[in-house]
Amino acid sequence: VQGRAAALAARSEKIQDGSNKAAAEPQAPRWVPSRQPGSARPAAQVEVALLSDICTDLLAHHVEDIESLWGLPDSIKVRLAAAVGKQRRMSSEAARLFTEGAPTEVVLPDCTALQPVPFAAALKDCATPRLERLE
Repeated sequence: VQGRAAALAARSEKIQDGSNKAAAEPQAPRWVPSRQPGSARPAAQVEVALLSDICTDLLAHHVEDIESLWGLPDSIKVRLAAAVGKQRRMSSEAARLFTEGAPTEVVLPDCTALQPVPFAAALKDCATPRLERLE
């Protein structure tokens, strides 16, 4: 029981000493601005990729699993074809995806892995009066 009383007295004394030090030396909180001076936006720590770029890269990575690009605008098909070419995933089936449906523009950047006969057949299918650009 005497040990408890001594420990309680020591804790009380320690708390008193701490509060006396805090009262004697007030410390101002340190403030760091959340944005650059003169800027309306918060300072960016990390560049975040656009959602459309993330989706395009994901689709390009899994191009062999896509059944159809029907209803997709030709401008997005061109971006997707560029991403597929960049990842070296252009195949006969992928080229068929970009040439089906009478597109107005077809851009296939890397066709080195394509066989000549299926590639010619895909190009023949897309040669319609609507086609304005073929690269």
